[in-house]
Amino acid sequence: HHNIIDMWRIIILAVASSISAVSGWSTEVNRREAISKGFLYGGGIASALSLPQNAIASESQSTPSAPTPLLSEWNPLEYKNFPLAGRSVFPPPFLPPIRNRATYRYSLGRDTWALEQLLAFANVTATIRTNVVKLNSGGLWVCGPLWPTEEYCKLLDELGEVSDVVLPVNALEHKAAMKQFVEKYPMAKVWIAPGQYGPFGECGAIKAGMSADQIENVVHAASKTMGYRVDGILPIGSLSKDSAENIMPKNL
Repeated sequence: HHNIIDMWRIIILAVASSISAVSGWSTEVNRREAISKGFLYGGGIASALSLPQNAIASESQSTPSAPTPLLSEWNPLEYKNFPLAGRSVFPPPFLPPIRNRATYRYSLGRDTWALEQLLAFANVTATIRTNVVKLNSGGLWVCGPLWPTEEYCKLLDELGEVSDVVLPVNALEHKAAMKQFVEKYPMAKVWIAPGQYGPFGECGAIKAGMSADQIENVVHAASKTMGYRVDGILPIGSLSKDSAENIMPKNL
């Protein structure tokens, strides 16, 4: 199993490298297209090589009842952006790019999207991502918000109203934009992962067996620690039904 995965990765990287050698890495779009085509073409080659013969022979047999693939609508070469909407925020981010911070939005299918911004530091460039899911209520569940430039907010607002925002990690490059995002969307409920730290120390944790009052006190203290409103802390471990019902603070 691991050998097949390794082969898949190697072929994708090889195809992406070949494409980049021909087209060049002179622009961000070229890099994005090379990697995307590596996934499209390299993934197809790797899949064909890793399929057993009996699977290839039965490929023509259709299965109408098969579920729709999760990423059926995903095409990494099809993105949306609004370059004229504004690509800066104030106060400016401490990680470059400072002014021209572009945002790209991709559809992942099934009412889910990805919003990406470029992170550049010294000779290293990478993309950081927000995952967005439309809930049954119609609200948007935003996981890992990025710097809320006018372009970013326009791409997000097109999808619906932000109802919940989640800070899932404590890596600085992922959490640095959280305060500005929360101020931009004050009506959204704010959730943070356990183990978060802020300007005024570390946050507490929600564990099984805690009462509603205990949970409310921990969450209230987290708002002071993080420097912005926190409505809930994601629990550690499995909770009983009674404990799960106490996670939501009383004032919500």
